Amino acid sequence: MESPESQIAALLVGAGYPISVSQQSAHQAVKRYATATDLKLATSEAFRLAAEQEIQARELAPPPQQIPKITKPAKRLSMSGDLREIAKPALEKKITAYEELKAAGVIKPAGEFLVVVDS
Repeated sequence: MESPESQIAALLVGAGYPISVSQQSAHQAVKRYATATDLKLATSEAFRLAAEQEIQARELAPPPQQIPKITKPAKRLSMSGDLREIAKPALEKKITAYEELKAAGVIKPAGEFLVVVDS
């Protein structure tokens, strides 16, 4: 049978806390509530400790960096409304229709709409 500390740490890891935070919180909680009858109390204490550590870590962390926007001059096309006409030169260039539509400015890169946040 696993020790109460490892059981609690496993629950914290399963809840998404980092392993180091989980182990440290479980150790502190079991230390405070050392008897086997207080396993539920120790578990709730471990979750409280882990949450506090996560909040403190977020407060101390530097703000996330924004991805610099890359501005390219947009190609001017007469948009007839038919994507097949725009993608037709891709056959001659031997590239995918997706790449041709992207080069034509019809499709925008996903990075333009996403913000990367370090965890």
